[in-house]
Amino acid sequence: MNEAQKYFYGNKNIENQIEQKLDSREVAEMMEISHTNLLQKIDGINEDFRKMNIQFSKYWEESSYQVVGQTRSYRCFLITKRGCEFLAHKTTGTKGNLFTDRYMDRFAEMEQQLQAINPVGLNDVDKFFGGTQAVLQMFPGMVNGLNKMIGLVQDTVKVKDSQIDKALDLVGMRSKNVTTLTNHLKKVLGNKHRMNVTANMEVYLKAKRKIFEEYGVTKWEEIPVLKYNEVMAFIEEAV
Repeated sequence: MNEAQKYFYGNKNIENQIEQKLDSREVAEMMEISHTNLLQKIDGINEDFRKMNIQFSKYWEESSYQVVGQTRSYRCFLITKRGCEFLAHKTTGTKGNLFTDRYMDRFAEMEQQLQAINPVGLNDVDKFFGGTQAVLQMFPGMVNGLNKMIGLVQDTVKVKDSQIDKALDLVGMRSKNVTTLTNHLKKVLGNKHRMNVTANMEVYLKAKRKIFEEYGVTKWEEIPVLKYNEVMAFIEEAV
């Protein structure tokens, strides 16, 4: 069998290790027997295993292949390294020794190919993360933490929006209050002096300075909104 006809199969087992397997056609060539002869040998071993309730999947598993240009499928086995060792024990003499040497070289070659494809082994990745199970256990906590962060951001945005709304309300209220206070001052002064008072008249300017001194401000907008009712009363009593 030439290089193009050689096959190896890599499957993950439950321990996340790569389990390499050789096609029984290649194994038959290594053993210097026909493929049909090897199939018969494995069938006979499997029959003994069945009688003793022994699982033969740790040695090989049945599969099939097709020849190019044909639609018919042919039987074969995918044989593990342990399966090759088992067959080597069943083969004595020079053939057994040669077969052992060949399959050992072949599995070593496959190991090198896998390392070239995946220089960081699965075990190394597993160790890096502290074990697959550990990573899975971390996930719920990570998700919960992320959800809490999202909730915190959302709450912060809501608070900021609320503060902005309140600020806008205060701006509107303050503007409205300034108009109300100035109109109220003009009305009180007009009633007191029996005339129409405007903002540029000295009587108005004098009263305004008195209010500003009382509340420590330099313009109407600086008067706190909460002081609105107090200022209204001060205008009526002190002006």
